[in-house]
Amino acid sequence: MSFDLFVDTSRKGISIAIAGATGEGHEGIFYKEIVDPEARGETLSKNLDNLLEQSGITLQDIGRVMVTLGPGSFSGLRTGVAFCQGICFSGARKLYGISTLEALECFSETTDTAVVVKARKDYWYLRLNGQESFDSTEDAIAKLSAKEPKFVVIDATARDDVRLTEFFTAKGVKTVLDEGNPLSLWAKLFEKHQPSLIQEANYIQPSYFEKGHSALTGFTMPIRPMTEADLPHVLALQSALAFQNWNEKQFLSELRANYALCLVDEENGAFAGYAIFHLMESDSELLTIAVAADFQRKGIGSALLRHGLGKLNQDKGDHCFLEVRKGNSKARALYEKHGFQAYGKRERYYDDGETAILYKW
Repeated sequence: MSFDLFVDTSRKGISIAIAGATGEGHEGIFYKEIVDPEARGETLSKNLDNLLEQSGITLQDIGRVMVTLGPGSFSGLRTGVAFCQGICFSGARKLYGISTLEALECFSETTDTAVVVKARKDYWYLRLNGQESFDSTEDAIAKLSAKEPKFVVIDATARDDVRLTEFFTAKGVKTVLDEGNPLSLWAKLFEKHQPSLIQEANYIQPSYFEKGHSALTGFTMPIRPMTEADLPHVLALQSALAFQNWNEKQFLSELRANYALCLVDEENGAFAGYAIFHLMESDSELLTIAVAADFQRKGIGSALLRHGLGKLNQDKGDHCFLEVRKGNSKARALYEKHGFQAYGKRERYYDDGETAILYKW
């Protein structure tokens, strides 16, 4: 007898469930779940142990594992995907990764269904006709209006949004809340997807480009993810500014870390700057930020900083920390301009004996 394990850490908290047939001929169906909206990723193992105990089975009885890949909570996805890869690594069970929006689509009884869930204030993750996107309220309504689905799966935030509710009512669209539905409804996706031990979380970004205006007319800051091809430029800029001594291996490690947000800024093909953040559950960190001399005082540092901070949820109490040389007045002014507050210091922190000032956003 083999059971299926469903794991969702992409939404609020943790939802895990075990489902399977209880006897030959599938005459009985077993289902048990644990939904903890306040749980964090580090409690996933404990929650699974509790679920197995309540179900009266062991991990060896699990034959297939399905995990949501997002879009959703960065830290939740990181821990959920890694945890499921770990329990499937031995090959004793198969691992299936699915889009969170595709999974939520299964909560409707018809294929003519869209999914709308909160991404951030006034922006939504939308799944429509198999396509997934990040849209403002206006764009989401326009896309829904063009396709006119009969059903839409929504979260509580979408349910409470006045503009979306008015649209659904006016168009006669039936809504299905994403809460209170058994995760076993996702089982149909086992036949649609292939198992693989290699799964990557799906972070649908608001945009890979942030446009900001500087003191120069027409000057814009296109910000995109850093790639390995950027490393020669990154190392050259670091050397030119002589402010840190990371090697190529260290930058590669950051690029490959699924909790690191590595950004670069280009202007008309010229490498203008970069920044690296660690995005964690609630306490994130700015590791480094640099702007080429020819592009300083043009708003690039601010654009990189805003882009990284934009990934945090201040309403939920997310924080970002950093440390900076006491004598680096330009950097300190930039951080303070964007809401960072000094809260401490570390004496003789740097190799030359200079003190580090600690900031919190």
